[in-house]
Amino acid sequence: MNPRISNVITALFLVIAGCGGSGGDEDVINGDSDVRLNEIDCHGTDWIEIANSGDMVADISGWYLTDGLDKTTHFYALPEATIVRAGGYVVIKVEDVDRPGFSFGIKCDGESVYLLDPGKTVVDVTDLDSVPDGYTWGRSPDMTGDWTHTLPTQDCANLATPDIPAGLFDPTKVSTFAITLSTEAITALNADPYEYVTGTLGVTVDGETTASEAVGVRLKSGFSFQPMSAKAAFKIKAAGYADDDRIAGLKNFTLNNMVDDRTMMHETLAYALFRAAGIPAPRTGYADVTVNGESYGLYVLVENYDDQFTTQSFASTQHLYEGSADLYAGQIDKFDIEDGDDADTLDLETLMAKVAALTVAWSSDVTSVADIDGMSFMWAVEHFIGHTDGYSLAANNYFLHSNDDGVFTMMPWGTDRTFVDTPVFGQCSSIFCSACMDAADCLAMYETHLAAIPALVQSAGLVSMVDSVSTAIAAHVEADLRKPYTSAEHAAAVAILKTWLDDRVVAVGD
Repeated sequence: MNPRISNVITALFLVIAGCGGSGGDEDVINGDSDVRLNEIDCHGTDWIEIANSGDMVADISGWYLTDGLDKTTHFYALPEATIVRAGGYVVIKVEDVDRPGFSFGIKCDGESVYLLDPGKTVVDVTDLDSVPDGYTWGRSPDMTGDWTHTLPTQDCANLATPDIPAGLFDPTKVSTFAITLSTEAITALNADPYEYVTGTLGVTVDGETTASEAVGVRLKSGFSFQPMSAKAAFKIKAAGYADDDRIAGLKNFTLNNMVDDRTMMHETLAYALFRAAGIPAPRTGYADVTVNGESYGLYVLVENYDDQFTTQSFASTQHLYEGSADLYAGQIDKFDIEDGDDADTLDLETLMAKVAALTVAWSSDVTSVADIDGMSFMWAVEHFIGHTDGYSLAANNYFLHSNDDGVFTMMPWGTDRTFVDTPVFGQCSSIFCSACMDAADCLAMYETHLAAIPALVQSAGLVSMVDSVSTAIAAHVEADLRKPYTSAEHAAAVAILKTWLDDRVVAVGD
């Protein structure tokens, strides 16, 4: 779940009854063996979830969290009135400029996290083991099971991912995707590239090959469109085609051809930074793609926004919309409904009405339907990475998610043309973002988030990611004969990207 849509009960912790806690007036106990570590995020937005599997509320005030028993300065004492409901959760986050919390960072490989009682006796401990980007380290089954890679479900029951190979979304690994299409299917794609045809797909990850499954295949539209005779980009749909509606654990995904991205890294870096900012965003990986045995070259695998994504990212979902226009009233038909009731768009109509009112005068009333904190952070990241084709600067390439209370979260898309342009900070062309920039309190929120991005670049390891990804894909780039640029041009673009990142961090600091 996006940490920015959590229900804050105190400044330090969250108690969620609706996602697993009983929510009653149970007797309170002062700690119990049923209280344990349950889920840990180690990808820049570090947080630690503590669960109570017992049938009584647990008061864990004065307990400690640490990443090392010998690191006395890293002992973080939980504040007064820190309680965990029966069957519920408490989330403790890393400290931020506007939020207290633990001061130590959590590494995704080789780090240990300890939970200690007030007498500093170890109650629980876990050793993190190579947690891939986009995953957390959690118990499966929830609260009681062994530790494994899980999907982020802050404040909710852990969701294990046994069907998704861990290496699939590891940007330092390259999988193999073998698409098979009949002559009739290829003819149909040539005639109508945006209509799904039936094919089969076999996936090899970390040397393990899954059995070929039936899938829907169509070509991806937009600036990166290429016909089948060139380096086509593909949209793959397992839902409705494969036996269990999944292939490699996924219902839908995109294989982007990166023809507009000579670095072949823009989407990988951009979505990693959005996720580090606590904004729900796709995971990415790499794949060598073949069609009927013929090499199509190196692709970036991008997780799709769909009902599978919303289930793993949010506690509840009313709608998931894809936006290709601005939030002006009367433009409902410009938004595709990817999840939710097609006949009821009152939530989006309400959002549009409140956004329209903001053009007259900013009102905090909009917070009843929009996560302004998360949205302003998203716009700050869009500006930092130069996403001139995103929501803030083009009212394009974005998704909207509404929960059962009608509160919207905004999410990024189409980031292949980032890390090139340098838009001016604090300027927007879209209606919602512009209204924010014109309001002192919203602008201050945006500027606080913008100032935090250089630290996120460091904590998310973006610069080192450039080097590790470059090494991992080098041979695959060289072998890709369909890419519309040379390997030398790719190498030059990677070098420019590293300088661009360094310069942008300095620019924000100034």
